[in-house]
Amino acid sequence: MNHFLIPLFMFALFAAQAQPTAILDGYTLSPLSTFTVTASDPSVVFSTRGSYLSYELPKKTYLVISSEGFENDTIRPKEDYSNIALRPTKEQLDERWKEFSPLQRDPDYSSIPDSLDAIAEFPGGKAGMFKFIADHVRYPQPASDMEIEGKVYVRFVVEADGSISNISIAKGVQLEIDLESMRVVRMMPKWAPAQKDGENVRSVFTLPITFKLW
Repeated sequence: MNHFLIPLFMFALFAAQAQPTAILDGYTLSPLSTFTVTASDPSVVFSTRGSYLSYELPKKTYLVISSEGFENDTIRPKEDYSNIALRPTKEQLDERWKEFSPLQRDPDYSSIPDSLDAIAEFPGGKAGMFKFIADHVRYPQPASDMEIEGKVYVRFVVEADGSISNISIAKGVQLEIDLESMRVVRMMPKWAPAQKDGENVRSVFTLPITFKLW
């Protein structure tokens, strides 16, 4: 009896290691149509179908997932991967932020003074601004499902009348998170504008917004 149970048990363990993994664009979270898989052990069997990867990993073996324009990621034994989101390279992210920024990306800064007597301020100061952000930010569900966290830097111009214009991403994390940050900034009420020589003037402001799952 024992002679039959042992091989069956071993087969059950081996079969449990096989799992389909979706390979995603880490910025848009859409499936990647082209990617390369390299195994550290040439005898490891894996297969790809569309954006999905099936594999069986013995001990001390790993797979490297790569795609042009993205940073490599690694699958190791005993790690439960249902999805792999490849992060775009810095150069690719720079292009993405330009592509997805729905408002003007290169505003004319020539009318903005290099120095100010008083900087622009949100109504209620920093405490009021942080409360506004906390009250209005909605964590995008796709990013939450993928447990994506990070800090987005939103750049915008506070006009002389206190209105906000030229919203863009100075440094982003992921598409839905970046767009949510811009949406919240777009909702803000008028600020107290910056001042120079006793007059209200335009100014540039960069605002960090942190997305963290608790």
